[in-house]
Amino acid sequence: MYILTLIAILLSTSLWAEDFSKAICGRHDDRVFSYDKKIGKVVKVPGSRIGCTATLIGKNCVITAGHCHNHFNFVEFNILHPNADGSRDPLNVHDIYQVDAESIKYKNIELLDWAIFKLLPNLDTGLMAGEAQGYYKVSKDKPKKRKKVTITGYGVEKLYSDDAVLQKTHTAKIRKVSIFNHTITHLVDTLPGNSGSAIILEDSNEIIGIHTNNGCDSREKDNLGTLIYQNFQLNLAIKNCLK
Repeated sequence: MYILTLIAILLSTSLWAEDFSKAICGRHDDRVFSYDKKIGKVVKVPGSRIGCTATLIGKNCVITAGHCHNHFNFVEFNILHPNADGSRDPLNVHDIYQVDAESIKYKNIELLDWAIFKLLPNLDTGLMAGEAQGYYKVSKDKPKKRKKVTITGYGVEKLYSDDAVLQKTHTAKIRKVSIFNHTITHLVDTLPGNSGSAIILEDSNEIIGIHTNNGCDSREKDNLGTLIYQNFQLNLAIKNCLK
């Protein structure tokens, strides 16, 4: 039993076993704490420190990354900051929603990395997540390079640090947009756990993509995401989920 538990821990923590500098686009991590109710953490088990980021795009519909599919059990919102004495209050059951397993649609093939699914009503309130938390609109337009985008999510540098489960945000410029590859590259600071974060255009406050891969370093290489514009399968999945 001990051996099985140890293997499980090693497999889960391996999600963070990478060079974190290849996620920060410059010399410093410029993310700041944020409190966006529309953006949650997708996890296997409520309260887990390991997971990805998901964003509401409708009353019960969320968007995230396909390579996070092993975590598609619950989505948590409004994760609380520690108290002054360092203690942490438990997450409110009103902010935990179970994933509707039958609604999951995802792709994780090379650069096709996206996921869409529905959340069941909250067991305590009976409300849909989007009714309680709000949601973002998805843009149908092609974004332009050098425009500013914001990425908000649950990226962490140290899995067991005090702020490992807290939401952070950063805004920076788009570098490239490729309709052929359905990709968007950007200079927004991200870390493991930001996978699935919506890429939100500052001008319209609408979602134009999904953050999926880290690649930045001090030489200003790019972080990468999946572009929504003219991505036929993704747009069809979004349309069907929002019905």
